[in-house]
Parts: sequence; C-alpha cells; structure tokens
Amino acid sequence: PGYKIISYVGYSPDWVAIILPILFAEIFAIGVKMKEEQDLTI
Repeated sequence: PGYKIISYVGYSPDWVAIILPILFAEIFAIGVKMKEEQDLTI
C-alpha cells in the first residue's frame, strides 16, 4: 500500500490537470443550463 500511495502522489498533478478543466466545464454547463431555465420561467 505504501508504494501505491507514493505513486498516486507522484501522479496527482497530472490527474488534477485532467480533472479540473472537465470539472469547470461541467459546472459552467450546469450554470448556463440553470440560467436558460430561469430566463424561460420569467
């Protein structure tokens, strides 16, 4: 287990670089969808 933890820590910057843009894109898409729904209801 110790070696796995070390290897995951080593890879974490790459993981963050892959996950963060996807995460921001998802949040942005949800925000746009919610804004469109608000505009429709008003």
